Amino acid sequence: MKLPKFKTNSWLRWAIFAAILYIVLSIVVAAMPAIGKFEAKLLKEWIDYRSETVLHFAMEAGALGSTMGVILISSTVVAVTLLLRSTRSSLQYLIAVCGSGLITGSSKWLVQRERPEEISESLGFYTSSYPSGHTLTATAMYFTLALMATEALKGSKAPSLPRRGLYVTAGVLIFAVAIARILTATHFPTDSVGGLLAGFFWASLVHAFFRTQDKAAA
Repeated sequence: MKLPKFKTNSWLRWAIFAAILYIVLSIVVAAMPAIGKFEAKLLKEWIDYRSETVLHFAMEAGALGSTMGVILISSTVVAVTLLLRSTRSSLQYLIAVCGSGLITGSSKWLVQRERPEEISESLGFYTSSYPSGHTLTATAMYFTLALMATEALKGSKAPSLPRRGLYVTAGVLIFAVAIARILTATHFPTDSVGGLLAGFFWASLVHAFFRTQDKAAA
């Protein structure tokens, strides 16, 4: 089976744009330790004023991108798509989620940024901080779900408002995870930004590929 040639569709352009921003941010973070020091000061100030209620909320929100959360959601999504006999959707979702893990691991290995000092000492986090793996995976996962659901509704008579609501819902979930990782002082702000960019890049690239494949098979 011949692989379809990529056409410069809108999602591929968005993927390229996000990839460029992610690469630039990664280089800046790796080459300028002063940024990390400035963010560390901000986190120290935040920890002094942070309430237990906010911390509890942030930890609950962060679970939306945790390993257990991803496994539970992924198991449900794959089971539902297979029951609906949509192997294509299952494959797109799994590639998006599993690929996000590979991007996270390789980026952490390349950048080698230390975690915020307080969280490293109190919870024993010794893995590289950049990018936020929770944020990256959550972005790839929820955005892919929104893309898949929107594609499924395109052939129906559903109004455009519910379809837009899917993107809004995905955005809220992604933003909650990204902010939670900062509020818990588990990551620097730029770690979450990097996770957002990388997750958006990967989900858009995977979606662009499958859309091109669908058009080639039509």
